[in-house]
Amino acid sequence: MTPKAPQQALEFLHRLPESFADATYIPQDFGDFSKVYSGMVDVSANSFRDTVDNYPNSLTHAPFRTGNLRFYLNAPSWIEDMKSFDLSIGTRIHGNVLPTHAGTPSLTLMYGSRLKELADYHHLPRVLAADVSLDTRLEELVEGVDFHEPEKHHAENFERYVSFLDENSITHSYRRADSELVFDRRLRAMEPQPPITPITALTDLDEIRERITLGHDISREKNVKQKDAIRRLRAEISSLKDEKKALRAERDAAKKDATAARRLAASRTPRGLAGRAKRKIQRTLRRGEQ
Repeated sequence: MTPKAPQQALEFLHRLPESFADATYIPQDFGDFSKVYSGMVDVSANSFRDTVDNYPNSLTHAPFRTGNLRFYLNAPSWIEDMKSFDLSIGTRIHGNVLPTHAGTPSLTLMYGSRLKELADYHHLPRVLAADVSLDTRLEELVEGVDFHEPEKHHAENFERYVSFLDENSITHSYRRADSELVFDRRLRAMEPQPPITPITALTDLDEIRERITLGHDISREKNVKQKDAIRRLRAEISSLKDEKKALRAERDAAKKDATAARRLAASRTPRGLAGRAKRKIQRTLRRGEQ
């Protein structure tokens, strides 16, 4: 789920646990991780996620309350677990690519040009998030979707990608059938790590205490850093205001000098000199009359 997705799509996803008791929420951001691990809000994360409706941002919401929530720490464990699911659905394309890789059907609720372009190009099973209403049922939503669409187009897309590398003389190993890619080798060598269980689902008091303590320490450190950053910004703003005031004073002085210079220059033109001579004669005549 994406906090900025259309509300009707978020509400549809948010209500799935009401119809499917084993519906599992898989958050992907560090802003969610803090809440999952220690029950605390990450003060350095975008606060929008904690204000939006129909988003699992409270420990009282179904995923936290039931424990049907998993926060994965690496790709191998995520991919492996996805093999046991019947369907992946959501507004995050990354969250649907891994299930597709694992052979599990996925359905992306598209919104915004970036997400739509990626889903269209890779032919991921998809529907427009705007087309999902409060009355939409999941069974109806999947009826018109071709879940085999990625299989039909992936080979073509992959060949287009590799051809691009060839045409631009970029070295790669994709044409060598006998070579093992370094990335794949390292990925296989990684030890799968189990997903993080939400703190609300724990029963071990020692682990709960340890998580709260660690979460508190991290939150305190981030809070201190934020306050220090705010103090520095305020000092910088104050300095900039003083600089702005000084610049305005310089500007006003420069305007005065420019005005005086224009007047002086005007007085030295033939017309200006004639005017000065005329005024001098008039003053002399007035004194003579007196």
